[in-house]
Amino acid sequence: MPEVARMLLAWGVALALTACSDAGGSSDSRESGPVSPTAPPPTATTAGPDAAVATQLRAVAGCEGSGLNNHVADFSWRPAEPPGDGQRLVLSYVPGGLETDAFLRTGTLPADQSSYHWTQMNPGTGPRTWRVLTKRGATWVRSETATFHGVDCPDG
Repeated sequence: MPEVARMLLAWGVALALTACSDAGGSSDSRESGPVSPTAPPPTATTAGPDAAVATQLRAVAGCEGSGLNNHVADFSWRPAEPPGDGQRLVLSYVPGGLETDAFLRTGTLPADQSSYHWTQMNPGTGPRTWRVLTKRGATWVRSETATFHGVDCPDG
Protein backbone atom coordinates (compact mmCIF):
# COMPACT_ATOMS: atom_id res chain seq x y z
CA MET A 1 0.00 0.00 0.00
CA PRO A 2 1.48 3.42 -0.89
CA GLU A 3 2.70 5.45 2.11
CA VAL A 4 0.13 8.25 1.58
CA ALA A 5 -2.77 5.79 1.45
CA ARG A 6 -1.45 4.03 4.54
CA MET A 7 -1.21 7.35 6.42
CA LEU A 8 -4.76 8.31 5.44
CA LEU A 9 -6.08 4.91 6.46
CA ALA A 10 -4.22 5.11 9.77
CA TRP A 11 -5.53 8.66 10.35
CA GLY A 12 -9.11 7.43 9.84
CA VAL A 13 -8.56 4.47 12.17
CA ALA A 14 -7.09 6.76 14.83
CA LEU A 15 -10.03 9.13 14.58
CA ALA A 16 -12.48 6.26 14.89
CA LEU A 17 -10.72 4.66 17.85
CA THR A 18 -9.95 7.65 20.04
CA ALA A 19 -12.42 9.07 22.53
CA CYS A 20 -12.79 12.41 24.20
CA SER A 21 -11.47 12.50 27.74
CA ASP A 22 -9.46 14.74 30.02
CA ALA A 23 -6.18 13.39 31.29
CA GLY A 24 -4.59 14.30 34.58
CA GLY A 25 -1.37 13.84 36.42
CA SER A 26 1.49 15.67 37.94
CA SER A 27 4.80 16.91 36.69
CA ASP A 28 6.64 13.78 37.74
CA SER A 29 4.21 11.26 36.30
CA ARG A 30 4.02 9.69 32.88
CA GLU A 31 0.39 10.25 32.09
CA SER A 32 -1.39 8.79 29.15
CA GLY A 33 -4.92 8.82 27.99
CA PRO A 34 -7.30 9.25 25.12
CA VAL A 35 -7.18 12.25 22.89
CA SER A 36 -10.02 14.23 21.41
CA PRO A 37 -10.11 14.40 17.62
CA THR A 38 -13.71 15.59 17.50
CA ALA A 39 -13.83 18.43 20.04
CA PRO A 40 -13.32 21.89 18.57
CA PRO A 41 -9.68 22.89 18.74
CA PRO A 42 -8.81 25.67 21.14
CA THR A 43 -7.87 28.91 19.46
CA ALA A 44 -4.21 29.48 20.23
CA THR A 45 -2.30 32.69 19.90
CA THR A 46 1.38 33.24 19.36
CA ALA A 47 3.15 34.25 22.53
CA GLY A 48 4.20 37.86 22.87
CA PRO A 49 7.73 38.72 23.97
CA ASP A 50 6.77 38.62 27.66
CA ALA A 51 4.40 35.63 27.57
CA ALA A 52 5.47 32.49 29.39
CA VAL A 53 5.10 29.29 27.36
CA ALA A 54 6.24 25.69 27.62
CA THR A 55 9.84 25.12 26.51
CA GLN A 56 12.36 22.31 26.04
CA LEU A 57 9.99 20.14 24.00
CA ARG A 58 11.14 16.54 23.42
CA ALA A 59 9.35 13.54 21.95
CA VAL A 60 10.47 9.93 21.56
CA ALA A 61 8.44 7.48 19.47
CA GLY A 62 8.34 3.80 20.29
CA CYS A 63 6.40 0.56 20.34
CA GLU A 64 4.41 -0.88 23.20
CA GLY A 65 3.13 -4.43 23.01
CA SER A 66 1.91 -5.88 19.74
CA GLY A 67 -1.01 -5.40 17.42
CA LEU A 68 -2.26 -2.57 15.26
CA ASN A 69 -2.36 0.05 18.01
CA ASN A 70 1.11 -0.44 19.47
CA HIS A 71 2.67 2.87 18.37
CA VAL A 72 3.35 5.27 21.24
CA ALA A 73 5.30 8.44 21.98
CA ASP A 74 6.64 9.95 25.18
CA PHE A 75 6.45 13.73 25.26
CA SER A 76 8.23 15.94 27.76
CA TRP A 77 8.55 19.69 28.21
CA ARG A 78 9.22 22.37 30.77
CA PRO A 79 5.91 23.98 31.77
CA ALA A 80 5.50 27.73 31.45
CA GLU A 81 6.84 29.79 34.33
CA PRO A 82 4.76 31.23 35.82
CA PRO A 83 2.33 28.39 35.14
CA GLY A 84 -0.95 29.01 33.41
CA ASP A 85 -4.41 27.66 34.21
CA GLY A 86 -3.80 24.37 32.39
CA GLN A 87 -2.11 22.90 29.33
CA ARG A 88 -2.92 20.83 26.26
CA LEU A 89 -0.69 18.89 23.93
CA VAL A 90 -1.63 19.07 20.25
CA LEU A 91 -0.26 16.72 17.59
CA SER A 92 -0.54 16.58 13.81
CA TYR A 93 0.51 13.98 11.26
CA VAL A 94 -0.20 16.40 8.40
CA PRO A 95 2.27 19.09 7.27
CA GLY A 96 0.82 22.41 8.41
CA GLY A 97 -1.85 20.62 10.44
CA LEU A 98 -1.21 22.64 13.59
CA GLU A 99 -2.11 25.80 11.69
CA THR A 100 -5.48 24.36 10.63
CA ASP A 101 -7.81 21.97 12.40
CA ALA A 102 -5.95 18.83 11.24
CA PHE A 103 -4.65 17.81 14.65
CA LEU A 104 -5.45 15.74 17.71
CA ARG A 105 -5.31 17.09 21.24
CA THR A 106 -5.28 15.90 24.78
CA GLY A 107 -7.81 17.04 27.32
CA THR A 108 -6.77 19.80 29.67
CA LEU A 109 -3.67 18.83 31.63
CA PRO A 110 -2.55 20.29 34.98
CA ALA A 111 -0.45 23.46 34.70
CA ASP A 112 2.58 21.76 36.28
CA GLN A 113 2.50 18.57 34.20
CA SER A 114 5.70 18.06 32.21
CA SER A 115 5.19 14.76 30.37
CA TYR A 116 2.58 12.75 28.51
CA HIS A 117 2.56 9.15 27.25
CA TRP A 118 0.50 9.05 24.04
CA THR A 119 -0.81 5.62 23.08
CA GLN A 120 -2.37 4.27 19.88
CA MET A 121 -0.52 6.64 17.59
CA ASN A 122 -0.76 6.32 13.82
CA PRO A 123 1.76 3.88 12.38
CA GLY A 124 4.52 4.98 10.04
CA THR A 125 7.79 6.84 10.17
CA GLY A 126 6.56 10.14 8.79
CA PRO A 127 7.13 13.43 10.56
CA ARG A 128 4.74 14.53 13.30
CA THR A 129 4.53 18.07 14.65
CA TRP A 130 3.39 19.03 18.10
CA ARG A 131 3.29 21.83 20.64
CA VAL A 132 2.03 22.58 24.12
CA LEU A 133 -0.74 25.11 24.63
CA THR A 134 -0.77 26.98 27.94
CA LYS A 135 -4.09 28.38 29.10
CA ARG A 136 -4.00 31.96 30.37
CA GLY A 137 -7.50 33.08 31.30
CA ALA A 138 -9.65 32.49 28.22
CA THR A 139 -6.65 32.36 25.87
CA TRP A 140 -4.45 29.42 24.87
CA VAL A 141 -0.86 30.48 24.17
CA ARG A 142 1.20 28.14 22.02
CA SER A 143 4.76 27.02 22.48
CA GLU A 144 7.25 26.64 19.68
CA THR A 145 6.52 23.73 17.35
CA ALA A 146 8.58 20.55 17.67
CA THR A 147 8.92 17.68 15.21
CA PHE A 148 9.72 13.99 15.58
CA HIS A 149 9.40 10.89 13.40
CA GLY A 150 7.37 7.78 14.11
CA VAL A 151 8.95 4.34 14.15
CA ASP A 152 8.11 1.03 12.49
CA CYS A 153 6.52 -1.33 15.01
CA PRO A 154 5.76 -5.02 14.46
CA ASP A 155 2.03 -5.58 13.92
CA GLY A 156 1.81 -9.01 15.40
